[in-house]
Amino acid sequence: QLITKMKDILSTAPFFESFEEFKSHLISKSGLKDADLSKPLRLLLCGAEKGPDLHLIYPLIKNYLVEVIK
Repeated sequence: QLITKMKDILSTAPFFESFEEFKSHLISKSGLKDADLSKPLRLLLCGAEKGPDLHLIYPLIKNYLVEVIK
């Protein structure tokens, strides 16, 4: 399942200071982009299909990604 795949990628991802680096890593590892990437990522990070732009919340949660995706 896509959510499980994203959780695996996120749980083993190195720390990235910027959202753009983080997003590039996810695109590289998952092969997804645009809405195919942002929808499952938003569900994991926000718990909802709609919400704030991910680049705005990333600086607030980047140090806690593993805890956030549990």
